[in-house]
Amino acid sequence: MIFFDSKRVEELARLLSQSGNDFYEFFIERDPQYTAVREILSKMGFSEGAFYIVGVAIVSYMLATRGEEHWMTAASYASGDPDQSLLSFVESSASLRKFRTARIKRIQKYIQNKEKIIEAFKGEEIDLGEFSYKLAEILDANVNDKTILFASKMLLYTCRAANKGFKNFEKLLIPVDYRVSLVTFTSGIAKGWRCNENLRSLAGDLRSRYKKEVQEAWRRVGEASGIPPILLDAPIWLVGGCIDKAEFNPQEILRCVRENLAPSPSVLEALKEFWRELDNCRNNTRQSLLFFE
Repeated sequence: MIFFDSKRVEELARLLSQSGNDFYEFFIERDPQYTAVREILSKMGFSEGAFYIVGVAIVSYMLATRGEEHWMTAASYASGDPDQSLLSFVESSASLRKFRTARIKRIQKYIQNKEKIIEAFKGEEIDLGEFSYKLAEILDANVNDKTILFASKMLLYTCRAANKGFKNFEKLLIPVDYRVSLVTFTSGIAKGWRCNENLRSLAGDLRSRYKKEVQEAWRRVGEASGIPPILLDAPIWLVGGCIDKAEFNPQEILRCVRENLAPSPSVLEALKEFWRELDNCRNNTRQSLLFFE
């Protein structure tokens, strides 16, 4: 039975807090989604670009391709007309082939409310907390749904890339997707699973059945570490991608992280905590083999 380990939450928060104030900034700069944001802004400017980026975010769920590829494709569709760009992207992108009809309906509803969305981008600072509520209301969604929180995160990226002020993001919860769910297991926050179980299947189940518990666990990590949950999402998502791509092999995960993120030794030590349970599984297997020799 799955349960959440409070002591591990505290331990992980303590270790992350020792990584320095630039911990999450390091990962934002290395996030392919952030690269896509900058490309979109270079083509469309801030208001139209932000509208397009948030639009992409609200249909970014249950993707048929990796998220990195999805966002670079989205950037390639960006043009002077954000409405048509969004429609073309949602109607054509291979990453969105599943549930395409539902995605098209959602993006059409979003475009119909363009004036309300653009209005939120005016002023010296964007209130990300207020924006998340406005977006949820427009889409008839819960403010803590994955796509609403993810859209707020991508708007934060947009503001940062454009040197636009933003505020009230600290209490936004982490958007729970497959990778966040996976790292919730491999970091040791979620316990009650066995090393020989299918982690991909378990992560999917965690995402659908334990979303609130996952959000609460990472909220507590964020509160105790001083890193807001919405900013913890970047390192978790990037490392989660390596964990999945490496087929849960700790040595291959380490190689992936080093090659793609190039962290400092101290940051790398903190990141290893995200797949600590996989190391434990491998060590336990080795001990069992030695016992039977």
